[in-house]
Amino acid sequence: DLGSRFGMDVGGTLGKLVYFEREGDSSNDIPDLGDVHSYLVDTEYYGKSVQRDGGMMLHVPGGGRIHFLRFETDKVEFVVEFVLHRCFHRDIRTMACTGGGAFKFSKLFEDHLGIALQKCDELECLIRGMVFVMRHVPDECYTFKELYPFLLVNIGSGVSILKVTSETEYHRVSGTSLGGGTFLGLCKLLSKYKSFDEALDGSMQGNSQSVDMSV
Repeated sequence: DLGSRFGMDVGGTLGKLVYFEREGDSSNDIPDLGDVHSYLVDTEYYGKSVQRDGGMMLHVPGGGRIHFLRFETDKVEFVVEFVLHRCFHRDIRTMACTGGGAFKFSKLFEDHLGIALQKCDELECLIRGMVFVMRHVPDECYTFKELYPFLLVNIGSGVSILKVTSETEYHRVSGTSLGGGTFLGLCKLLSKYKSFDEALDGSMQGNSQSVDMSV
């Protein structure tokens, strides 16, 4: 089952997919992956719905590379049709998934792709992933003397702030319902941008000095 190479989070605004490429992987070395491997690591856009964030790729020394893909949650049915059309699902039986979409779209993945979504606790996976990156991936945008405790700010459709005291111990200290969902909603109401990617591209050309942020 090649599902162990993948993980997915489907939130209220965006869906995120990760693919783990082991050190030395190639399509010839992994006949079961077929064209999927080369397509995932060499392509930036998959149809009109999915994009790979090349700048977010993580290199794990001695392990391999982790690739990140994203899509808007309201386009998940187009993503499923794209995967089905290219037969990318044929050797995947189960896939770990977090977020509300793990429940909402479970039947869609099962009926159309034959993939069972293994529902995982989002915050536990988030913390274990963050600890893994801090321990094994050097030269990222953080510095620390001791690993614990630390504050983890998770920005999704809403925002949660967690105090983490170990890989298995944490509690939520604050948060807000304002987040990516609010950002995208305001963009659709106040600008010509109708998608998350369009809004991000537009922000690169905008001027924050033109906005009165005083309260």
